[in-house]
Amino acid sequence: MAGQLVLRKDEFFASPTQAVAVADRYPQNVFAEHTHEFCELVLVWRGNGLHILNDRPWRITRGDLFYIRAEDKHSYASVNDLVLQNIIYCPDRLRLNFDWAAHIPGLFGTPWQPHWRIGSSGMAQVRQVINQLEHESARQDAQADSMAELLFAQLALTLQRYRYATDNLAATQSETQLDKLLTELAGSLNRPFNLELFVCVKPAANARYASSFASKRG
Repeated sequence: MAGQLVLRKDEFFASPTQAVAVADRYPQNVFAEHTHEFCELVLVWRGNGLHILNDRPWRITRGDLFYIRAEDKHSYASVNDLVLQNIIYCPDRLRLNFDWAAHIPGLFGTPWQPHWRIGSSGMAQVRQVINQLEHESARQDAQADSMAELLFAQLALTLQRYRYATDNLAATQSETQLDKLLTELAGSLNRPFNLELFVCVKPAANARYASSFASKRG
């Protein structure tokens, strides 16, 4: 498409050899449709908004995970206190002997399922790895790039362990009531959502539940 915004490698990576970095969005504002010269993992920490990926809108909030390929076009709209992190990477720069394609959907032509969810317990584990990765990717010593790749591999494995598809009933049953609500909301963009009915079907302590929902969703 003529005039398509493209995010360039040299604007986001510290050197021509750096393979992975962390780009914080605190908060993520409305962002026009764009593609990249690199791939990214997008993880939502809080708030809400619309993520339009290849012309499909997704309602997003805490726990949403996206695997974005370089050629994918996406944008953000209707954002409300949306906080996310982008783990950006260049597949051609990865040097670690690790089966990346087995753990990252859509990489190197493997089957692509872009949208997943992660529950609260998984989010806690993932945050620790991302914090370490962010620290290493900002360093400039001789070991920094290799350490960052090792942590990126750990992140890929951790995400694979804890992620689940929104239509995977067995996985969602093991999550907290709040996580179940967020999963239900993520799939309700094209149909009405009734919170009272949800609470009746999946009983919870209403006052505590509403308070927790507000704090997580923003």
